[in-house]
Amino acid sequence: MARTGLEIGRVGGIRIRLDVTLLLALPFLAWMFARAVPELAGLAGVPPERLPGPRWAWGLALAAGLFVSVLLHELAHCFVLVRRGGKVRAITLMVIGGVTEVAEPLADMRAEARVAVAGPAASLALALLAAGLSAAALRAGAQPAAFALEALARVNVALGVFNLLPAFPMDGGRVLRAVLARRRSAAEATRIAANVGKAFAAFFAALGFAAGNPLLILVAFFVWAGAHAEEHDVLVRAMLGDLRVREIMTPSPSAVTSDETVFAVGERMLRERRVALPVIEGGRAAGFVRLEAVEKLPVEERRTTQVSAAMEPARVVAPGDRVVDVIAELQPRGNDHLAVADDGRLVGVVSSFDLARGLRLRQLAATQHPPPAKAG
Repeated sequence: MARTGLEIGRVGGIRIRLDVTLLLALPFLAWMFARAVPELAGLAGVPPERLPGPRWAWGLALAAGLFVSVLLHELAHCFVLVRRGGKVRAITLMVIGGVTEVAEPLADMRAEARVAVAGPAASLALALLAAGLSAAALRAGAQPAAFALEALARVNVALGVFNLLPAFPMDGGRVLRAVLARRRSAAEATRIAANVGKAFAAFFAALGFAAGNPLLILVAFFVWAGAHAEEHDVLVRAMLGDLRVREIMTPSPSAVTSDETVFAVGERMLRERRVALPVIEGGRAAGFVRLEAVEKLPVEERRTTQVSAAMEPARVVAPGDRVVDVIAELQPRGNDHLAVADDGRLVGVVSSFDLARGLRLRQLAATQHPPPAKAG
């Protein structure tokens, strides 16, 4: 599932993004860490009064350390996944952890267990390293460093252990799904693991309400939503199977040229009942002009503005591409139309509507022509 967020950089070609939930929750997390400074200092063997600076600054630093730890956790997943032939598009850091957006998932779901375990293993290894350095810093009399490293160690222990819970879509839940996939289909294994994850989410929510802990309630919400979204994604992929773009696209689409006026495009949209039209240059797909781009301009400007000034670049796929491989490009907002090109020449358009129609027809075909029953 594709996500959006504020991109802050790249690591090895992988985009690193901050989700809005993280930006909103960071002050709250900093406040929670600031309140816990005396307790954490005691666990590190450091008198709280020996820590320089205000407590809120330590809280902010520890909150930042948490999300650096989450990033390293997710990068460990990516390292193992890429080593096994997968491809990663982006990592989004969220309020409850990180989400890795996979461009090419592993063909064998059972191999997912090794990828899933890599994250908690990295967190626990980082915890051991930080604990060792904290002890060394304490012996050397560097008490602030000892405190910071001890807090980092405890954060990573919590991160590693929490993610090992079999609450899908967390890492432990992915291990559970991989184990289930040895004797079940990917869809069935995902459905069972997702239900276990939802049960954990309900438990977290009940515990959060009982203890008056809003963070635990937020965790429950994200676990439930993540389990539901992953279950839906896998079921859709299973339903799409080997369906190709040519089977769902709108062939020989009505197209406009980049030197036409936006007003003329608006008139064609009204006549043809279209909300987006492909733009061609020399027979090749150059972009799309959308209804929103037309409406954005005052009527008089539409008569003098050319399509080239209002169009968006086209995302191009091939007729033989598997729908399951391009589905991430079809988003409810923004890229809901793709140009289909054969050797550069525009031959069709595929939209989110085409995808929904293809899914419904697949469902109909399954009921009209069910597979023959296996002989007992």
